Amino acid sequence: MPKRGSGQVQCTCAICGKHFLAWPFELRDGNGKYRSRACYYESRRTRITCATCGTVFVRSRMQSGGHYCSRACHHLGRVRFDPERFWSHDDRRGGCWIWRGYRAHDRTSTIRIGTERSALQVAWALVRGPLTAGFKLRRICGTEGRIRPDPQHVRSLLD
Repeated sequence: MPKRGSGQVQCTCAICGKHFLAWPFELRDGNGKYRSRACYYESRRTRITCATCGTVFVRSRMQSGGHYCSRACHHLGRVRFDPERFWSHDDRRGGCWIWRGYRAHDRTSTIRIGTERSALQVAWALVRGPLTAGFKLRRICGTEGRIRPDPQHVRSLLD
């Protein structure tokens, strides 16, 4: 309850639901909806589902970029990419998944989606979702063209 004679009005935060006091002129000006700056900033954030991989991520309303959680998903979403065609170049006989498509000059498995991309990275994005920031994929066995997205491929950028 506000102090007697203070003139403040009790309000409820639209984000956290806690009560707080606000001056009547703040309410008149359209303010007084949030208890703190943290609640205000939380109100400016929206949860978006990635149009390519389906991952739910949070983005500020002020940020652009829209419907994709990462640059890789953005590229996959913008370019006409057919996963069935991608997997048609894959040979899954045995434990390794071997890439039978195009290989770059250094014999790495490569696919062209707008620009040349590692087939291992595309396979990882299709099977496991986008790679976490601060990590990259490395080949772990000597088999050329292996694209099976195993967790052992993930290494920190600090390694």
